[in-house]
Amino acid sequence: MSSAIWTVLLCRLILVLAIAMPQDATPTFASLLSGSSKAIASYHLSLIIVGALIGLGIGFRVSHLSEPVFWVDEVATATRVSGYSRSEMMAELADGGARSPKLLQRYQQLPPERTWGDTLNALRQSPEHAPLYFLGARLWMQLFGNSIVALRSFSAVLGLLLLPALYGLCRRLFPHPQVALWTVGLAAISPYLIAYSKEARPYSLWALVLVGGCHMLAWAWRRHTWSAWLGYAATVALMLYTSLLSAPVLVGHSLYAWIRSRGDPTSHIRPFLLALGLGILAFVPWIWVMVQNWGLLEANTAWARSPLSLPIKLAIWLYSFAILVFDVPIASFPSLLGALQGIIAASVLAVMGWAMGAFLRRTLFAQWGLLLALALPTPLVLILLDGLCGGQVSANSRYLFPTQIALIVMLGWFLAQRLATRPRSTGWLITGLLLLCLLSGGLGLGRSHNYQKARNIENPAIAQVLNTASDPLLLIPTSQAFDALSLSYTLDDTVTLYILPSGKLPSAIPEALTHKSVFLLNPTASERDRLTKSLPIHLQEAYRPKLLVKDDTYLSLWQVKQGK
Repeated sequence: MSSAIWTVLLCRLILVLAIAMPQDATPTFASLLSGSSKAIASYHLSLIIVGALIGLGIGFRVSHLSEPVFWVDEVATATRVSGYSRSEMMAELADGGARSPKLLQRYQQLPPERTWGDTLNALRQSPEHAPLYFLGARLWMQLFGNSIVALRSFSAVLGLLLLPALYGLCRRLFPHPQVALWTVGLAAISPYLIAYSKEARPYSLWALVLVGGCHMLAWAWRRHTWSAWLGYAATVALMLYTSLLSAPVLVGHSLYAWIRSRGDPTSHIRPFLLALGLGILAFVPWIWVMVQNWGLLEANTAWARSPLSLPIKLAIWLYSFAILVFDVPIASFPSLLGALQGIIAASVLAVMGWAMGAFLRRTLFAQWGLLLALALPTPLVLILLDGLCGGQVSANSRYLFPTQIALIVMLGWFLAQRLATRPRSTGWLITGLLLLCLLSGGLGLGRSHNYQKARNIENPAIAQVLNTASDPLLLIPTSQAFDALSLSYTLDDTVTLYILPSGKLPSAIPEALTHKSVFLLNPTASERDRLTKSLPIHLQEAYRPKLLVKDDTYLSLWQVKQGK
């Protein structure tokens, strides 16, 4: 059965939920727990709808895995997993030799001679990335192959595992089963979570271990046994080995434990601190790797210190939460479609704010305190870092996963609570939110998202220029080598590639002009100026994308032509 038919059937079920329940049949949390027939009927209807949502969510996650752009961060994943460090790869590639696109891709495939030791060595060259996901991806590639689909399917499986993890967390925190149902339903078809379930990056694993960490903390607090606290210690280690940005979340856990244990005669704080300490102790080997390679860490994260204006940051922060529900191609502004998208996004944000306010007012500290411990520390730390360094690290939606996961749980609680008290109006609210998710999911099949692919989102357009040129040759500065590897997946074999150190570009041009069409990939202004001054050529911009904001980064393509 096609996705379109499933969507139509699901919409009918949602509309039934919105209009079928009479106003005088108002089930409450207590009535469901006590076995009220109308409440149970409502629960069963919710179960059917959420089951359909999960089915669609599975389909969205596993379909069209090969179509979105394989961007530079995914290229970096594949090269590290395959056991190639950046320096080693550049030493081999930047020799001035001609290569086909397929030859470049061999650095993103796992050859038999590359051992686990090679992978670990490559990971040590990027100490800012915790190693757990990459080691798991290597094992996955050994089992299922080197293709883009195989590598991305690892994230898809992790994204699916997030759904039962969220269900378990909600059942641990809330007595009402519909909270868990609607949280899972929203997460299943959230276009943002679907997008990251189809990318070869650690964020699906990060979301999974974040939810697992909160679940284990709540479970250990309730059970208060050494085995439970050891389980929490294990999740602390998993969180840190998945992302360094888990550290602020652990600070939030510590504040939550300290506040909750005040005046506690059972002394939960002591086993909590011991478990936290054990988890951090297990992470010491990677801390040592970071200390030993501090220079590389600073160099690899230099982009995060580039300035970005506050209005753009604010827009990105709001956008990062709206796309949990509403994520469609951004229309140009000003335009009628752009205005409509803005109104819908603002409405989604208003509902999220409404849900958060209700959640904080009506739940216990054991519930809202734990979710705030998840939601707040990471963005606050990132904003503080930007304030101190003048950077832009907080303006990356993928770094806000802890906040986004907490928001989905709060929204699931809000919908379940209102459905039990105001079924008709809440039915229409659920209908609207789910239809936005389904619309976004349908439009997102095979689509590359701006917030994910950055400047590589222009790869298909650049490839079209190169693939249709006569006898094309592409000259690539070493600084753009990873962009070239990303671009290679959309290039025909008729395109010849040269990767050269920037200083060698002038000497390579005369020989390159034996080809009918010669292009430069993303040369800097100084490189363009130096070439036109030192050689009898002129440069013509062959491709320039339409930018959303003037400071947006993009890949440019320039054609080299003889004569001034």
